[in-house]
Amino acid sequence: MDVWGPVGVGNVARGVELMFTDNNRLRAIGGEIAQDATRIAEHELSEGVAYERDGVKVTAFLVNHGYVVPAYGFRVDYAAHAVVLSGDTAYAPNLVANAKGADLLVHCVAIGSARLEQLHWDFVRRFYEYLANPETVSKILAETKPRDAVFSHISLYSQADIPAATEEELTARVRAGYDGPFVIGQDLMSFTISNSGVTREPYSAEFRQRASPGTMR
Repeated sequence: MDVWGPVGVGNVARGVELMFTDNNRLRAIGGEIAQDATRIAEHELSEGVAYERDGVKVTAFLVNHGYVVPAYGFRVDYAAHAVVLSGDTAYAPNLVANAKGADLLVHCVAIGSARLEQLHWDFVRRFYEYLANPETVSKILAETKPRDAVFSHISLYSQADIPAATEEELTARVRAGYDGPFVIGQDLMSFTISNSGVTREPYSAEFRQRASPGTMR
């Protein structure tokens, strides 16, 4: 297995190998796996092209995740189309430069409700220093103008007496500064990118079961 990551990815690789040492040893004895398949080859990232094969190019670029340095976003190019993954970030000029005109921008968002921000600003502010709040996401979308955008890694902050923001508040706050397309991500939803546009496919257990040839009935 090949794994790409920032400084420290080698420690992660060795840790996973160590965790599965005895499991893999027993499975190898039973002929269930090949030893070569249990080894992880790590590739330490830097800015620029991280992967290129069969027409697929993945470019890594630095983003702004506060005290977490380095932090990367990624642009995936294939067949004249592009998907950009923001990674965990606040506003980052590198992200804007790489995401302009992308077919799909997958972006993180962090939100405390307006009431939480009003009553406990210092609590919320520290999160906004390394994760984009709705207003920052709105600014990024307005500057990049992707064909579509989806929010992932949605961080909802609350306190005992103040509930988390609703999807309606998140949508309204982003929409206040951006009139283009975006959607709040759902687990296992998918997107199809073609010359005619970006098609969203919300997760449907029934659809997945019908589409899977191996589904048990």
